[in-house]
Amino acid sequence: MDRFNPIAAGLLLVLLLLPVGCGGGGGGNQLPEVTITSPRDGEDCLHGEIIAFAGTAADPEDGRLTGASLVWTASPGGIIGTGESCTCGYLSIGSYTISLTARDSQGASASASINIRITSSSQPPEVTIVGPADGATFFVRESIVFSGSATDPEDGPLTGDSLVWTAGILGEIGTGELLTYDELPVATHTITLTATDSEGAFASESITIEVRPPNAAPIVMILQPPDGSFFLYCSPVTFEGSGFDPDEGPLTGDSLVWTSSLDGVIGTGRSFSRGDLSKGTHRIMLTGTDSLGGTSFESVDVAIQSSFIQILSVDRSTFPTIEATVKVDTEAARDCGLVEDDFAVDEDDVPQVIDLVACLTSGWIEADIVVVFDDTGSMSDDIEAMKEAATRFANEILDAGADARFGLVSFKDTAEVDLLLTWDVAAFQAAVDALEASAGGDGPEVSLDAVMLALSSMSFRNDACTIFLLITDAPTHYRGDGTEFSSYTMPEVIDAVRALEDATVFAVSPDFRPEEALHLGNYGQAQVMQAVPEENDVRVLAEETGGIWLDIDEADFSLIVVEIVEYLSSLYSVVYTTSNNTADGTLRSVRITVTDPGEGVGWDCDRYEAP
Repeated sequence: MDRFNPIAAGLLLVLLLLPVGCGGGGGGNQLPEVTITSPRDGEDCLHGEIIAFAGTAADPEDGRLTGASLVWTASPGGIIGTGESCTCGYLSIGSYTISLTARDSQGASASASINIRITSSSQPPEVTIVGPADGATFFVRESIVFSGSATDPEDGPLTGDSLVWTAGILGEIGTGELLTYDELPVATHTITLTATDSEGAFASESITIEVRPPNAAPIVMILQPPDGSFFLYCSPVTFEGSGFDPDEGPLTGDSLVWTSSLDGVIGTGRSFSRGDLSKGTHRIMLTGTDSLGGTSFESVDVAIQSSFIQILSVDRSTFPTIEATVKVDTEAARDCGLVEDDFAVDEDDVPQVIDLVACLTSGWIEADIVVVFDDTGSMSDDIEAMKEAATRFANEILDAGADARFGLVSFKDTAEVDLLLTWDVAAFQAAVDALEASAGGDGPEVSLDAVMLALSSMSFRNDACTIFLLITDAPTHYRGDGTEFSSYTMPEVIDAVRALEDATVFAVSPDFRPEEALHLGNYGQAQVMQAVPEENDVRVLAEETGGIWLDIDEADFSLIVVEIVEYLSSLYSVVYTTSNNTADGTLRSVRITVTDPGEGVGWDCDRYEAP
């Protein structure tokens, strides 16, 4: 006989007393079944379009549910309607979860859901990133300019907050068509410009840029030539240097650029030679540039000097016969002591046979001499001295055997022609007597413009030696000195004088080279003269045109006459027939070498263009 179990009996009683249903199966109230028939799950709907929602619900006890028993909701958003169907046209652009919830008469409920997306009814804009270029590289803390544009079919050009710039995980970095930003960290960044129109339609374009750590500039060194070295004109000068970049290693080729303050770019790479540097003092600069644009430089000063011989002109008018006029500044030359065997000619490095060497002093020398005189107030003593010496000055040059004409140009802050070239010494004296010292006192004057006025105003003889005797106690204005007085630069005037055959400048001025020097000004009063750069110094004009510079505090007109006569007496004509007698229009280099019994070997170079 089985024994009675009171615990089991108690559990059975509890189970029999539990209610059946509670939304579940069995004999209690059951949940309705809900179905959404429209729209489809995942469907896209246009913004502003009326959306028809439809669905059904059947309850096991109540049967078909309708009306308020069916509630439509949008998340986000809330209730959008009731019943088996409803319509909605006000959902904003975005993604939504649409739910239909059915509740029976007993309060049991169930629901069904779908996902839809509301998209713009307009066309998206067209977006363009103008800059920087895709793949561009920048350095940290460098200001980067982002520029872009967008055009919408309906709205037209988009600007301002309609354009949003983002940088990957950093998010938004700015808005608008133009953005300058300097806070990107070291990394590779995806930069995106997103444009959104008034309907919410959007489009974007992206580029990739790289932000690097700060670039270390390269190190450069000039090994040759040494700073302060000098070479004779048309001698080969060897340039040697090195460059090293901490990130990239040795620099070579076009990464190393050599420039001259007088001749511009003269070469590239670690080493090369040049034999055609202009006369004068060159600031030679070696600039090293790495692949990221980092630069550094080193510079030296190199002087290219004339020897005791200078080629004044090369005449090819009787080609293939070439005639060169040279000045040989030696005692033997001034005594006509040099002969043909003392000269040698090379054309394009090919030795030439000399036809004739003639000392021009042995004949009648034609000379056109233009005195270019500063007639400012501080020059009153010099003007009075010139008035007293003008006739004697002219006659002594004539007595030395020169067929000389004389002209006069005066200048302050402007220049004027006082006398055109004439053989009439009395007319020259009268023009000098008419000079009156006035004005001035404001620093530089227009010496360069006065020489250029003489060049353009005077009619020079083809076979004459032309001398511009420039006398001033002031530096010269030049174009670009911060004033409007001058129309020329020193190199332009030098080239213009050189272009006139057998022309040179004799300059009489203070010595502006010391950092500070005393100059005896008007009435013998001492004035402190500050050093001036070469573009202000008329001494450079004389030296670069084969002339002579004299210190105005030491020179008198007797000394000037001596220098002019010595210049005229040191001229030689060298004639040869070129071995390259083809009239091919080429530019040819001429080198004339002189072996002087007292001074040794000297040379100079010039060029001419074959017809």
